[in-house]
Amino acid sequence: MAITKVSASLVDLDGGVVINESSADADFRVESNGKTHMLFVDGGNDRVGVGAAPSSPFSVSAADGTLANFTNASDADFQFKTASAVALLTPSTGTLAFGTSDTERMRINSSGLVSIGTTTTDRELKVQKSSDHSIIAAVSGTSSLAGMVMGDTDDDDIGAVLYNNNGNYLYFQTNTSENARLTSAGLLQLGTSIGNSTYAGLFNGVSNVGTGAIIQTRNGDGKKHFMLRGDNNVEYGSVGLTSATGSGALQLQGEDTIVFNTNTDTERMRINASGKVLIGTTSGVRGSEDLSIQASSDAIVTRTAGAGLIVRKSSFGNGFLCLFENDSATAVGSITSGGSSTVYNTSSDYRLKENIETMQNGLERLNKLNPVKFTWKETGEEAEGFIAHEVDEIFSDCVYGEKDGDEMQGVDYGRITPLLVKAVQELTAEVEELKTKLESK
Repeated sequence: MAITKVSASLVDLDGGVVINESSADADFRVESNGKTHMLFVDGGNDRVGVGAAPSSPFSVSAADGTLANFTNASDADFQFKTASAVALLTPSTGTLAFGTSDTERMRINSSGLVSIGTTTTDRELKVQKSSDHSIIAAVSGTSSLAGMVMGDTDDDDIGAVLYNNNGNYLYFQTNTSENARLTSAGLLQLGTSIGNSTYAGLFNGVSNVGTGAIIQTRNGDGKKHFMLRGDNNVEYGSVGLTSATGSGALQLQGEDTIVFNTNTDTERMRINASGKVLIGTTSGVRGSEDLSIQASSDAIVTRTAGAGLIVRKSSFGNGFLCLFENDSATAVGSITSGGSSTVYNTSSDYRLKENIETMQNGLERLNKLNPVKFTWKETGEEAEGFIAHEVDEIFSDCVYGEKDGDEMQGVDYGRITPLLVKAVQELTAEVEELKTKLESK
């Protein structure tokens, strides 16, 4: 090897250089303008240091700024890899990647987005494991919280999803307050039902916000919003709409019987599988009616095999089967019974009347009535009676409606009774007068 002195500070070496070829226990040190150990070889401990005496086989020390720069002609500006295949590299400009076992595991791209298990992401953090489950674990002490908090630059934990290890429940926080909780028993609690053992159902929602709905649902066909299944996973009922459009009606469906309870599971009404409505009873009063309403032993039933309406009464202390009232709660009519016969009553109490006078011209008006024989158009049945508008011209008290009006006119034949009585009285007076005249001759 030729050594040529170029100047006082420069030596030109022509050929290879070996320092301490005899393996002596000696150090080699190169000073810079500001460091005494810019390059230091610790011969006794087999260590190399840059910037300071080494504390490991290779040490690099710098007071500030960049520690080291590595560049090459390819797109990778930096790569560091250990014998155990742990790597730190820059696979592209502005991207930092971390790897193990010769496989990239995580990278931070030029926008600061972190991806684990994948090389692409449009999120601040993306974790992917295509061939297996992808799970992020948050573990804390047995009495502490574990989970994730979210927020903005002004309040970085305004929202949260946290697991309370002390109470073994998962809670959801919005606007710094807990607004939903999933208990250790699998119960979902919302609003003021949170932490309240009074609400023991699978789902509990209590809203204190105005008149807004506690639960809102929407599905594709609009038919079944809530489906009720048994332990055998068979559907036994549902709540939904008859149509998905705005004209859809509420639909409550039971595969057998729908029961309505109040006051701690006391049954009040049911609709059985045949569509029969039963109120106050679990079976038909007469067995076949479409509607049964029962209170104690009293009952009203409709559409039976025997009649359109049946009213049943067990006690006849007041005798009322049906009572009619006006808006002032004043009785204007009734149907009563003593247990053996029925009476149809209309209001006649003197306390309801004023300007009371004796009827006039009873016989005259009675003789003007035109009893006729006719056939009903609907059934073809023959009958005898009156024509309503003709009676209305003579004695309007017993006629309802007006001729050719929207509703058909009707006649209450019982209301003609006062006219009949007055006519009989007048006729009796005439007879008595004739008898008197005949007896005086």
